[in-house]
This record gives sequence, C-alpha cells and structure tokens, in this order.
Amino acid sequence: MTIVELSVNIVISVAAGAASGYGIFKFLGKKLVENWFAKDFKRYEHKLDVLKAKNEIRFNILHKERIDIIKNLYKQVFELNELSIYLIMPDEMQKQFNLNKEELFKQSYMLSHKLQMYLLENTIYIPQILEDRIAGLCYTYDSAAKSLMKDGSEEHKKAIEAFSQQKIRPLLNDLRDEFRRLLGVEFYDKMIKENV
Repeated sequence: MTIVELSVNIVISVAAGAASGYGIFKFLGKKLVENWFAKDFKRYEHKLDVLKAKNEIRFNILHKERIDIIKNLYKQVFELNELSIYLIMPDEMQKQFNLNKEELFKQSYMLSHKLQMYLLENTIYIPQILEDRIAGLCYTYDSAAKSLMKDGSEEHKKAIEAFSQQKIRPLLNDLRDEFRRLLGVEFYDKMIKENV
C-alpha cells in the first residue's frame, strides 16, 4: 500500500467517521431537545391545569352564590305577593283566618324593606333589569299599601290586585326563568319540547 492509498484510506475513514459522528450527534441532539421540550411542556401544562382548576372553583362558588341570591329574591317576592293577597281579602275572610289588618300592613312594610335591603346587598349578582324591576316593585307596593291602609277602599284593593297580577307575578316568572337559566334547566326543557 502506497502512501497515496494510505492517505486516501485515512481521509475516507476520517470523513466517514465524521459523517457518522455528525449523524449520531444530530440524532441524539434532536432527541435530547425533544425530550427537554416535552418535560417543559408537561410542567407548564400541569401549572395551567392547576390555574384552570382554581378559576373553575372560584367561578363555581360565585355561580352558586348567584343561584342562591336569585332563589332568595324569588322567595321574598313570592311572600310579598302572598301578603298582597291577604291584604285585599274581604274583611269577613280576614276575620275567619284570624288576620289582623294592621299586622298585615306591618308585615308587608317589613318584608318590602327586607327585600330592598337584600337587593342592595346583592346588586352585583343580579341583572340590571331585574334589579330595577324589584326596586320599582317595592316602591310602588309600599305606596299602594299605604293608600289601602288609610281608607281600605275597594278601589285601592283593586289597585293592589291589579298590581299583583301585572307586576308581581310577571316578576316571579322572570326570576324563575333567570334561576332556571343559571341552572341550565331551560336547555333540558327545550330538548323535551323539541322531541315531543
């Protein structure tokens, strides 16, 4: 073997070794980088999952509070409607049920005031349109009840009855619908109607 052949063999061996070394380095380097990114990705994915879980818990707590508030508003408006029915009963029926007119008026003022205070405390949870309707309802109800208390006329009784039918009952329906919307019940109601 001559020096030229030996030199060519060495050059070929070095080139082949360098090429295979480069290929191995490139393959291992690529795997190393992929592995490093995969570990980082999993770590960040876990942090995002933890943050998402915390936000869902916070949202669920606020959602539950809102549901409870709408439920309590419904109950209080329902009680106010019930009191308005007792107020407009004929005197004979009130006596049969052992209802004291002055006590009924007192209860209606207290309930109306309690409803207004509850509304003010929880205004951030309630849609503006419902808040305005409830506040207006309390103000108008108090005024109508005062008028009825002064003279007890049939005209004022009819005004309270009309108020109950035109304002209180529709508000009860809207509070019920808001409650159902928050629970997601209307979705199931809609599905049932579509399937029937």
